[in-house]
Amino acid sequence: MKRTAALIITLIAVTACASSSTPRAPRTVPLDREFELRIGETANLDSGRVNVTFVALVSDSRCPGDVTCIHEGNAEIELLVTGDEGDKRISLNTSRRMAHDERYGLYRIALTQLVPYPRTDRPIEERDYGATLVISRG
Repeated sequence: MKRTAALIITLIAVTACASSSTPRAPRTVPLDREFELRIGETANLDSGRVNVTFVALVSDSRCPGDVTCIHEGNAEIELLVTGDEGDKRISLNTSRRMAHDERYGLYRIALTQLVPYPRTDRPIEERDYGATLVISRG
């Protein structure tokens, strides 16, 4: 009876640990090539020298694709960059009138696209956003 109880307790503990939400491991992406990150995802670059995490969508005021607007609007995202230079939070924008790229040490991080593009007939859930980035050295 004691062995059965111990086995049940062990199984419960293992199941609880396995089902707890743990962050996904960073995926490795190449320098100088576009890649997409979803909110909460991390990319590892340049042999682990730099990690970039898509932390949050700060705002999205882009003109919906099914409407004619006077201004293009802007979407802003927040990234957390970590590496030899320490931790740095950066904001990147879709509007070319605002900062759409930022430096981190020897690296240049650029936002090239944010999907999906807004429409008036369907709301966008935060989890659906994907940021297309390019990171280069120099």
